[in-house]
Amino acid sequence: MWNLLKRGRSIVTALVMVGVVLMLPACSGQRPKGKVSGTVTYKGKAVTVGDVTFHDKRRGVAATAKLDTIGAFAFPALEYGNYTAMVNPPEGEPQDPRVRPTATARVNLPYKTRSITSSNLSFEVKEKSHEFTVVLTD
Repeated sequence: MWNLLKRGRSIVTALVMVGVVLMLPACSGQRPKGKVSGTVTYKGKAVTVGDVTFHDKRRGVAATAKLDTIGAFAFPALEYGNYTAMVNPPEGEPQDPRVRPTATARVNLPYKTRSITSSNLSFEVKEKSHEFTVVLTD
């Protein structure tokens, strides 16, 4: 009888341990993430300089990616959620005041898309992989 009781405790202990191990990922605060990529266009042309930011207001998280020479961006691991996108032209590079400044391409992007509060670009990340086209309008 004593052996049966001891064996029952071992089984219960093992089941509790398995339950704890299975709950660890949920308790660690890790949320599912998806790969997000896409392109940014304005007036039918690719925006090839600057950066795009995805911001989840509810959770207060954001990620920023540089645009490449074809207007593409990528976030390798963005948490699932509802995001507002913001697109900004590149910031000027610091210049040596002793050197004559070089000409840089001027990028005109709509002001409303440069701010999270005025941008109307909304995207939902809810799968492992997403491809978005971010179309900027005046």
